[in-house]
Amino acid sequence: MKAKSITAFLALFLAYCNNYGLKEKFDAPDGDRILPFIFVTSLLTAGNLSTLSCGNISSPLDRADCSCTELAKSNGILQTTTSKFVAWLSDSGNDMTCRIRGIAGTGCSNTGGNPWYNTNSELVANSYQDLFDSAIPAAVSYNEKKAKVGANLTWTGTNADGTRASGATASAYCNDWTSNSAGQTAVLGLVGATNSRWSNNNNQTAGCNSVFPIICIAQQQ
Repeated sequence: MKAKSITAFLALFLAYCNNYGLKEKFDAPDGDRILPFIFVTSLLTAGNLSTLSCGNISSPLDRADCSCTELAKSNGILQTTTSKFVAWLSDSGNDMTCRIRGIAGTGCSNTGGNPWYNTNSELVANSYQDLFDSAIPAAVSYNEKKAKVGANLTWTGTNADGTRASGATASAYCNDWTSNSAGQTAVLGLVGATNSRWSNNNNQTAGCNSVFPIICIAQQQ
């Protein structure tokens, strides 16, 4: 009877912990939990995203998304084996309001979503709406290795509200991220900013022959 009572107590205790989201904390302490992260890549790439190789994927955005997921996987920051990351990049036909949901197009809803954190486990946004409201409580300034990134810019082509930064012209995004020509440009974000400049640094652009990192963000499951 005594052993059965202990077993019953443990079952009730674990059920209680699970109901209040505490089971995860016992299984994996806060410092070791894998959170939905957003990070700056340690890799730099020209505007054609040539450094972000991932198998034989030809589409620049798909290749960048795959590269983000592989960087997260190789550094142990995927939440599950089926988790995916997407690159914080818009082009002439797609923006981040849709891409973050894993669909094509522009102008998707910003409702729902769960929190995201930088890889220093600092809260960046509580939801889609929070992510797209321009102000973030903590900067996206750590890479996939959880190392602090110094002053730098990132390729984004994206406003802080998730919309395309330069309209619907492919040449505004390094020819939809296929060009490394100095004669074409794309909008940049500012690493370390916590206002709208984190995604669009006052419409600052650079020639597509320049090299910068990109931002990768966990896709909600």
